[in-house]
Amino acid sequence: MQPQGDLAGNWLNAAQVPWDLLKQGVAGSGSPAEDLFNMLGADMPQAEPVPFDQQMLDVMTASSPVKIPTVGGLWAGRNAKHVNLNKMFEASQMQGAGVPTKEIRAKTGFFGGLSDADPELRWEIADRPAKLNADVLEVINGHKQIKDLVDVPLVNVIDHSEAYKNYGDKLGQVKVSTVDGSGGNYNDEFNRIRIGADQSLKNIRETMLHEMQHRVQYIEGFPRGGNPNMWGGPTFSAFRNARDTRLAYKQLKYWRNKIATGKKLFSHRGTKELLDKHNDIFSGLDLERSLRNHSDPFWTKHIDKMIASSDDVIEHRNKAMSRYMNLAGEGEAREIEFRSNMTSEQLKANEPGASLQNPGGMEVNYR
Repeated sequence: MQPQGDLAGNWLNAAQVPWDLLKQGVAGSGSPAEDLFNMLGADMPQAEPVPFDQQMLDVMTASSPVKIPTVGGLWAGRNAKHVNLNKMFEASQMQGAGVPTKEIRAKTGFFGGLSDADPELRWEIADRPAKLNADVLEVINGHKQIKDLVDVPLVNVIDHSEAYKNYGDKLGQVKVSTVDGSGGNYNDEFNRIRIGADQSLKNIRETMLHEMQHRVQYIEGFPRGGNPNMWGGPTFSAFRNARDTRLAYKQLKYWRNKIATGKKLFSHRGTKELLDKHNDIFSGLDLERSLRNHSDPFWTKHIDKMIASSDDVIEHRNKAMSRYMNLAGEGEAREIEFRSNMTSEQLKANEPGASLQNPGGMEVNYR
């Protein structure tokens, strides 16, 4: 993901992003998709870990035999130092002749982008050996976690020799800083990755790979990622406020319909906690009286209006979220995470982009 607000937090049932969108292959919490999965109580698809078996795509020399990669990795391009330009040219010729992508990849190791508008060829650099450097980790209360980082070079944060061999300081000198929360983002203006420290080391590694792919996109001129704010409309903060307001009013409407005459409102479990939490919303209202009085204009006008207004904000935000999820650059970065956890058998069986909902039809963004 590229410059974003913190998407961590309890999305509850107000996050109405379509389920099929959420199923797009993500293996770590380095993107909003998995955050949403976690908030909604669903399980992410996880591949069984296997030891690195060195069966990576060999594109170092024109005379080397080409193999289908059995280790998922960063999607590199023509600007990588060890790209096999002869095989890339062959793939381009096959592409121009209309040969299916699967056949092109089987013969050359190259494949096109996630949008029909992006035929630029790519190849995979193995991610399996990539790991967080011991120097950026610490043990607190018996748990290993990442240290507080401020603009530490990427090469000192994650050990990924194959990636640095191909992109040198253009990748290795990206600045890395930790922030509160989960997820992460890459900002090309400042050439900086920000990574949420409040997540497992496994998720941090996968998030790093996701954000590294955004840097590779910048180097290669591939379609970029983005964030939901690109299409205007409500900010995440406004969405969160609308969600909280809607939940509070919906709960009060439920209680109003259920409450028995003469029964104390605060005898209902959780009522006082909700009212205390949303004191700014309900301040100054005689809720005991209002809940029992169905003709109270507070209910007949204000409450329904507030719920409708909140629904409108949530709908607009979710539409922006759906477009964000359909960006080719974001799909590509999510696919990096997903494939980094696949077994050799799974990689052979799944073409790049196979886990996504709309491969070939994703939106491109070159900003």
